[in-house]
Amino acid sequence: MTPTKPETPRRGRLVRAACGTKPCPLTTIERGTEILALLDAHLYLSNDQIETVLFRHGLTATGKPRSPKGAAYAANTALRRLFDSGYVDRVPVFLPGARLHTVKPHYVNVLSTRGARVAADRLKEQGRTPRWRRTLLPHPWQPLLHGYWIRQFAVTGRAACEGRGWRWWSWFDDRQLAALKKEHGARFAAVPDGFFVITNPETGKDFPHFLEIDLGTETVAARSSGRLDWRGKVSSHIEYLSHDFREQFGLQALPVILTVTESEQRLAHLLAATGRAGGGGRFWFTTLDRLFSPARVQDDHGSRASDALEGPLWTSIWRVPTSSQVRSLASRCEASRP
Repeated sequence: MTPTKPETPRRGRLVRAACGTKPCPLTTIERGTEILALLDAHLYLSNDQIETVLFRHGLTATGKPRSPKGAAYAANTALRRLFDSGYVDRVPVFLPGARLHTVKPHYVNVLSTRGARVAADRLKEQGRTPRWRRTLLPHPWQPLLHGYWIRQFAVTGRAACEGRGWRWWSWFDDRQLAALKKEHGARFAAVPDGFFVITNPETGKDFPHFLEIDLGTETVAARSSGRLDWRGKVSSHIEYLSHDFREQFGLQALPVILTVTESEQRLAHLLAATGRAGGGGRFWFTTLDRLFSPARVQDDHGSRASDALEGPLWTSIWRVPTSSQVRSLASRCEASRP
C-alpha cells in the first residue's frame, strides 16, 4: 500500500506567511508600487477593485492580453505577496451582498505602516501628497456599503476611460470634498460623494461630474423644512453650480450630477423629486444593478460585454427628470467631436 502524503492545511486569507518579517523586493511583485499608490489614494480596496484598475487590461509576460481568469490570478498573487511581505494589511469587513440590502463577510486591502512609508516616498518623488492615515482606515467587521460603492464607481470609471484612451482625472471622494469645504472654503451646502473629470483627447474638451451614491437612507421629501432631504440636496447643487463652481474648480464647463441609486422604484422617486425641485437635464440617474451588472445593459455604444464592470458606464443607462429618453456618457463626452 502506497503511503499517502498528509494534506497541508490551507492558509487563511487573513494569515500571513512566515516571510512577513523579511519583505520581498517590490521589484519582484507585479505592479507592486502602483498597488501601494492606489491604496494610498483610496485608503481601502478589494482585490477585485485593484484587478479592475491595474490588471484587467494588462499583458502577460509573453505580451499577450490577459484573460479574465489570468487577470484575477495576477492581481491575487501580487496582493498575496504584498500582504505576506508586510506592505499591505487585510481588514475583515462586511461588503454588499449579491442581493439588495444584504451583506457578506469579506476583507479589504489597506496599507500597513511599512507600505505607507514606501508609498509616501514614491509619491513625494512625484510631487504628490500622501493621503494615508491610520485613523482613516476601516475598523474590523465594519459594514462598508456607501464607501465601497464610491470606490467601485471610481475604479470602474478610471478603467472605462483608460480602456477608451480617454483621461480620467481630478478624482475626489466624499472625505476629500468635505476637507475642501472645511479647510479651503468650498461653498457647497451638501457635500457630494465624488468629483471627477473626463477629458476627450480628440477634442481636448473637459467634462466634469459630481457623483452621488444613494442607498435609500435619505428622505426624498422631508416634512420638516429643517431636515436635510433629497430636494434640498438638489437645490444646493443648483445654487452651487450657478455661483461658485467655476471659480472654485477652475473649469469653464459645468458638471453633470450623476446619481447611482439602489433600485428602479427609488430611481423613479428621485426623478420626480428632482424635477419638482427645479433640476433638469444636468441631473442624471441610474441604478447600481444597471451600472455594475453588465448582463442587464443594452449595448448601443460599442461597449463589449466582456468588459464586465467598465463597459456599462458608457451605455444608455442614464435617465433625467425632463425626458423619457435615456442618455449615455459616451454621447456626452463625444458631443463636441468635429
